[in-house]
Amino acid sequence: MLPILFKITGMWQVLLEHNMICHVTNEHQFVDKQTYYRWIIRDESRQRGSTKRPLLPSTDELASAIFFLSTVGPDALFRMILHKSPHERTPEELELVYEELLHVKALSHLSTMVKRELATVISFEQHYHAGTVLFHQGDQAKKWYIILKGSVDVSIHGKGIVCSLQEGDDFGKLALVNEAPRAATITLRDDDAQFLVVDKQDFNRILRDVEANTVRLKEHGTDALVLERISEPKGAAIEHSGSRALSCYSVMAGLPEKIIEYVLETRVDAQPDDAQEMDTLLEDFILTHLIYMSTNVLCNYLKTYYIRNTTSVDPRLVTTNELDNEQKVTSKRRVVAFLSFWVRILGLHFFFDPVANSFVEELYCCVLEDSRTLPGMNLILAKISSIRNQRESAQRSLARHPTVVIECGVLSTMAPAPNPILPSDTCNQIIHLSDTTSFAMSIRMDKSAREICELASARLRYTQSDKTLCLVEVKSNGG
Repeated sequence: MLPILFKITGMWQVLLEHNMICHVTNEHQFVDKQTYYRWIIRDESRQRGSTKRPLLPSTDELASAIFFLSTVGPDALFRMILHKSPHERTPEELELVYEELLHVKALSHLSTMVKRELATVISFEQHYHAGTVLFHQGDQAKKWYIILKGSVDVSIHGKGIVCSLQEGDDFGKLALVNEAPRAATITLRDDDAQFLVVDKQDFNRILRDVEANTVRLKEHGTDALVLERISEPKGAAIEHSGSRALSCYSVMAGLPEKIIEYVLETRVDAQPDDAQEMDTLLEDFILTHLIYMSTNVLCNYLKTYYIRNTTSVDPRLVTTNELDNEQKVTSKRRVVAFLSFWVRILGLHFFFDPVANSFVEELYCCVLEDSRTLPGMNLILAKISSIRNQRESAQRSLARHPTVVIECGVLSTMAPAPNPILPSDTCNQIIHLSDTTSFAMSIRMDKSAREICELASARLRYTQSDKTLCLVEVKSNGG
């Protein structure tokens, strides 16, 4: 949400960019200070010698104009800030630029720290005519470009136009990383093209090492997986990786199925079952996957990886298909090992999810069936059987009756410790009202603050027209 001053500044900047107003002092951007502006339209009407008084806009027309200005104002404000030199940008403006950079596709693989550094130096460049050449093949590299609006053609001597780049694409980076001449000529395809630009000095200071250590795996012209080399690898997975160079990379961005494939083929293979320390990337992926990938989607990808290239094996062809069988067993072993790490990290909480529970049973059936026809499945069957036994034990724990964990702020004698608390367990809590009255309410442990407010409203028989309740924590010290 933009501060009101930013909104107003952006609206005036739109008028300035569209030549509706101008500075008396010929400044190039709107400045909220003691600076005079004049309406260009009003001056033009006077130059035409018109004697009629201009018609005042209606209330609806004025509201429509203000709405339009408020809609396009943020983009104008963004451009205005980018025209400023780094030392002129305020902390509030840097935060706004950073938030805009979060939505730029070419920067999606970069860390938060790098994006904040870029917010201080990135600038804006605009070219008005199609056919304009930004640079020629063989020129010295001076800038890195990201397309905000428009498109460009990429041409090479002797080959002509080899491809076109659209909004969100970037170019000019390779020559900066390698300190080499431009490898192609870039020509505008559209009028009024707009670019984010990082000059060579800032690129070398902020991005050169990052880009030199970044690997992009592309499919159909887009980044399917972006990896960044880890300069000082840590964790058991790296220490035991041997010749697996890929384990020295961390995932920065990518398609869900490609991230899963990378985790299975590098991190799971490099993580011994008896390791005391869990690989950081593997652990982070398991703990945070719900942010960008539901458990149902993850399980579907794991199942697809498990069954790929799976066919029934004729015993007479075991010798000729030995290598193919080994690859199949490896794929199945990776999926079951990943599931084992998943259960190990989440413990009983893994079995709270009905989707995860169903996947354990489904995968067990697949492994059991494969063990009858595919050699080398015995250890995999033993591991998935162990997970299934944990599931059955967890089901018994989850089947117990709900109990009171907290009794009016004090741990209840019926609390299940040291056994884990379940979502169905309750807390008897005193709810105090602003009029100094209070009441007790039994609340399930899995209820959110919003749901607690709804329960309190129902208990107090508040209607929708009544004031909305807010849940406020009051500590014993009055804070």
